[in-house]
Amino acid sequence: MQQYVVANADYLMPIPDELPSFHAAPFLCGGITMAGALSLCDDALEDGDTLVISGSGGGLGHLGLQIASNPKNQKHSNIIAIDTGSVKQKLSLDLGASAFIDFKTEDVVKKVMELTNGKGADVAIVVPEATEAFDQALKYLRFTGTMICAGITRMDYRFPISPTDLEYRGLTIKGCHVGTKEQMKDLLISAGKREITPKVEVFDFSKIDELFQRVKHGDVVGRFVVQIPQ
Repeated sequence: MQQYVVANADYLMPIPDELPSFHAAPFLCGGITMAGALSLCDDALEDGDTLVISGSGGGLGHLGLQIASNPKNQKHSNIIAIDTGSVKQKLSLDLGASAFIDFKTEDVVKKVMELTNGKGADVAIVVPEATEAFDQALKYLRFTGTMICAGITRMDYRFPISPTDLEYRGLTIKGCHVGTKEQMKDLLISAGKREITPKVEVFDFSKIDELFQRVKHGDVVGRFVVQIPQ
């Protein structure tokens, strides 16, 4: 896009030469959002704790799985992935999840409780726009659990929980809009080293209407990348 846009240098980030543009693109929104979300739960996770990533097979979730399961991390979590379909199940498990829950065919809250021996999840990062994903997270979090809101849902949605319930259970709810410049730099370096690799489908700009329809119907695994005509 440099041939179309003049930008403030303070908001630019060097992309490693070995990182193709179609692999760099997903980090500039989805990747940095998940890096920011994961940094917000650092103080809520210890080794062996349970982290749920809801929307694990999408553009944000599949990058979050790779960041969270990176062997270089100081803390290593038991990651439960939530999404739907066999393709996203395989992708999620391949990228580091220890278990997968299909929200269309399974009772999400019941399954999380089973996988955590009745304790509930220590942290949930909720990525989908679906309000049900937020409702479910509030039910499967453990006492003193933390929910990170990374998905953009409709503006009139309100959490179905009272202040008294929040106080009694000691829950923490945080919002994440995006990460930091330093996190962005680290992500791109890791991507250049192939430590984190986005799953992408690359399309010509002429396919944009078709892609919007696929997004509308949830027919996306990983991230779509659209090439601007030169």
